[in-house]
Amino acid sequence: MPASNASMSTETDPQQDGSSTATRAGLAGQFLAAVGELYRHASSAIGATIFVVFLLMAVFGPAIAPYGANEQIVADARQPPSADHWFGTDNLGRDIFSRVVLGARDVLALAGLGTLAAVLLGTTIGLVSGYYGGWLDEVVMRFFDSLLSLPALLLALLLLGSLGP
Repeated sequence: MPASNASMSTETDPQQDGSSTATRAGLAGQFLAAVGELYRHASSAIGATIFVVFLLMAVFGPAIAPYGANEQIVADARQPPSADHWFGTDNLGRDIFSRVVLGARDVLALAGLGTLAAVLLGTTIGLVSGYYGGWLDEVVMRFFDSLLSLPALLLALLLLGSLGP
């Protein structure tokens, strides 16, 4: 191998030095710009703040909740909001604040899994329909057009009635 080629293979590219640091700085800048844009509008700022609070409740729920989700204090049944029970208690004496905080994790997991399932199933059906085309594409499109023509609440009640609670 000639000397010039050997020396070129051992040298480092100046653009690669510190590129991971530059990439991290660029990503941090993009993230801060996106957050700044998000908080520029009042409605998106309120929605983002509620989501972040809900996410923090889901992550730190067991540390925040003063009582267990199903812990019953019969003497405190049907109490209004107070210093001991921030959201009050239900008719069985369970702390509503604890139930909301501890249920946040389940709600976020269910929403995430439902969204993932919808994306995977929709993408698969769309790819198969688009790839084969013809009568299959027409049948799939008419089926989804008929689903879109139904109001969402009516469709939810129909599913609930047929599958049960």
